[in-house]
Amino acid sequence: MAKDKKPRKLYKGVFNLSREMIIKYLRASSPEQAKVYMMRRIAAEHGVPYSYVFGAFDGSKDNYKIKES
Repeated sequence: MAKDKKPRKLYKGVFNLSREMIIKYLRASSPEQAKVYMMRRIAAEHGVPYSYVFGAFDGSKDNYKIKES
């Protein structure tokens, strides 16, 4: 029996990391999933551990936005 997949929507993420504005687009099934995948991509592109990026965008500051595009 095949699992039903959630429909994937296009999300736009705007992140402010160390005075740099980073914009990412990604298809995901939820805004939370999009945020995780975008943060992993940012970590890989900047050559830093993903724990650093996750810590920077932990919700304690208003430094990112994820919205359906």
